[in-house]
Amino acid sequence: ICVPACRVIPDEKKTSVRESRDQQQALTAGDAVLNAIRSGNYKAYAKYFGDMVTEQEFQASQKSLHAQFGTLEKYEYLTALETPLVDNNIWRVTFRRKDSKGRIVLQQVLFRFVSGIGDDGKFRVIGMAFL
Repeated sequence: ICVPACRVIPDEKKTSVRESRDQQQALTAGDAVLNAIRSGNYKAYAKYFGDMVTEQEFQASQKSLHAQFGTLEKYEYLTALETPLVDNNIWRVTFRRKDSKGRIVLQQVLFRFVSGIGDDGKFRVIGMAFL
């Protein structure tokens, strides 16, 4: 018995050099922001959020993050979400803390980093959030 079959092969998405460069900028910036949060380095953080967050606000955020989740131990890039106009990149972030009995607790959360290219053609960080 012979059964005819056909298969549709979807077109491969072509990534332009500009898209690749924009994505690389987003990944580099996201890693730098997470590293700044991990190390408590406001100057490194301010490179991307200096006009949005003061050093006092950064320190307060650090304190709140530590109280809620513990110490940022490690992070790993996961994926880029397909969204119009902006780039949404997702990392898995692992925090370490001790529970009320002194046992080590690891907690993983997602980190969303939003960036894009402004009308002037320059890379911009738009926002971030732990989910």
